[in-house]
Amino acid sequence: MPHGDCAARDIAFSPDGARILVLDKASFAIAPRKGSPAVRIQIPSWIKSRSNPANGDLINLAFWLSANTIFVQQFDPATPFEPECGLFDARTRAWRRPRGGCLSSDFGHLFQVRPGPGGWLLLSSSSEGYHALGLVRYDPTTGQSDPGIPPLLLEAPGPINTRFARDGSRVDLISPCVLEGRKPPPCGDDEARSAWKLYSWPTTGGAISVLRSDLPPGSVLDPIGARFAWPEENGICIGDPRQTGTLCIPLPSDRYTSPR
Repeated sequence: MPHGDCAARDIAFSPDGARILVLDKASFAIAPRKGSPAVRIQIPSWIKSRSNPANGDLINLAFWLSANTIFVQQFDPATPFEPECGLFDARTRAWRRPRGGCLSSDFGHLFQVRPGPGGWLLLSSSSEGYHALGLVRYDPTTGQSDPGIPPLLLEAPGPINTRFARDGSRVDLISPCVLEGRKPPPCGDDEARSAWKLYSWPTTGGAISVLRSDLPPGSVLDPIGARFAWPEENGICIGDPRQTGTLCIPLPSDRYTSPR
């Protein structure tokens, strides 16, 4: 993910587009897209870190599994293949464990998950400078299944934000890096600070193509339209950088715990 206070946050729309999930290191915020106050949720420490008694080194990832359910996976970097996970109900604010268990990626460090239609998930993982995008299916009751699609392997790719098309026919990728060609070149911090590009990757395994190259750093796509969201100082903005009428929503501070 990108470096910096704002760009380090992982943001994603709920499947119905009504809310936005904003993940920090040990918590996440749920922000209604209409501009109402956001709610910050502390993630429990399911793993007692072997390297840090205070659990300061634990890594969390979170994504919308449905319009009202958030899946959170947690691991200690010292033992990445022994994760713990939980489901958060955005209506009741209750946690529960999924019967189907946690997710398993191509490489040890699973750092991002993007959900798609029909139980599809796009898993982003890394190991020793390489990055893998892998397609799997997941059900919270029966667990993860492998559809047999080879992962997309990249060397030092830099930040990539992804989203499935509503019909599942392609994956949209937003990145400052070059993703086209059989062997894309490595991508560093300098590219992450430049304008980002929107790519299209057919789920049939076809070639990746670039659609536009003028997006703010950290941009993600609206799941039900052609608008984008991106970090902006102490908040997030929603709209299209080519057009006027952008809506910007402030985020709560680290001390914020409940709506007023």
